[in-house]
Amino acid sequence: MTEKTMRGCDDLREWLIKQGFKCYFEYFKREHDCNWYACRKTEYSARECETNEGKAMQIVIHPFSYSDGTQRWESAEIEVIGEVKGLWFNLSAYSVPIDELKARLQEIEVRLLDAWNALAPYDKKGEQ
Repeated sequence: MTEKTMRGCDDLREWLIKQGFKCYFEYFKREHDCNWYACRKTEYSARECETNEGKAMQIVIHPFSYSDGTQRWESAEIEVIGEVKGLWFNLSAYSVPIDELKARLQEIEVRLLDAWNALAPYDKKGEQ
């Protein structure tokens, strides 16, 4: 039996762990060099997902690493996913360079949660 090892964007993975994220193997086939993703419950104010009632919203980070033999591209997608009024939403910031992610993670997280929180008030009758 071979031991499964997380690979790709190792420095990012180590940095995210220091930021309180947990890393997991990505079991869906992706066409790049990373086989993991990271997530953590948010500490910021956010409405709960209707399906996951009682649990804080999570921020999820999917790293991306690809090489064509001469250059390496690395970026990440940061997402918030949840259900509102029976519809599932996937809000994300994508193609974020790793250095940008490290410098602006808090801002990205807060902006995604602001967008998430803004989804509920939609109803012309004033109902939520």
